[in-house]
Amino acid sequence: MTINEIPQRQSDSRPSPKAQAVAARVRVNADRRVGVETPQWIVKLSQTPAAK
Repeated sequence: MTINEIPQRQSDSRPSPKAQAVAARVRVNADRRVGVETPQWIVKLSQTPAAK
């Protein structure tokens, strides 16, 4: 399989709010482990009910 055969996400579609919130939670946890400050908007997104 070449790179041209891999289906790409459509440009007009976005991840669901739940997927965004879970990704934000993963980012916050990863940043915390390495001692990096996470941008505030990502922290707020990770604290939404969809992230749980």
